Amino acid sequence: MGIRMACLIGLVLFAAAALQAAQPSLSLVPWPKSVEVKAGLLSLEPRSRVVAADKTLAPLAAVLVQDIHRMTGLQLATGEGAARTGDILLVLDKGLKGEAYTLSVSGSAVVAGDAPRRQGRQPCEDGD
Repeated sequence: MGIRMACLIGLVLFAAAALQAAQPSLSLVPWPKSVEVKAGLLSLEPRSRVVAADKTLAPLAAVLVQDIHRMTGLQLATGEGAARTGDILLVLDKGLKGEAYTLSVSGSAVVAGDAPRRQGRQPCEDGD
């Protein structure tokens, strides 16, 4: 999950946050391989954070905060560890490969993907 993936996730999260429960269609570009629409809504608020469940996801959380700021004007904080209501939680899922990811929205949004990579190298490290 590189910078391009962070931008894609930012767009997906923005679209998910803007959806109303009764809205029948999603505006997602590019269109995911599969979509399962369920009940759930996340409203981003100034107290919302982008939380990295793993320290290797902290750089991705920072990029997502910048993307959300550009799209919404909201300046969210980053965090590590557990998410609280209204947060976006980034988690690793070794079962997902390449640019595959899952997005679940309830009281918080959980985005799961494979370890972030830069040009096929090792996961992002501080100072990379």
